[in-house]
Amino acid sequence: MFRTCMEKHANQAFTRSRYPVKKLNVYMAGGVGKYWVVDPGEKRVIRHIFADRELADRAVFNHPGT
Repeated sequence: MFRTCMEKHANQAFTRSRYPVKKLNVYMAGGVGKYWVVDPGEKRVIRHIFADRELADRAVFNHPGT
């Protein structure tokens, strides 16, 4: 089982779709501890931490120049 998953999204249209939400739910239900989304179009990284198959924490890290 994966404890941490990271994905890089290639374009803005993709990141604004429902795909990341679907993946978040799949990973959370599957027992993954952390899910990172790298969004180069928006110059940010989003970190999700799960505990007991629920979202325990979410943080957005923006590029310093944005």
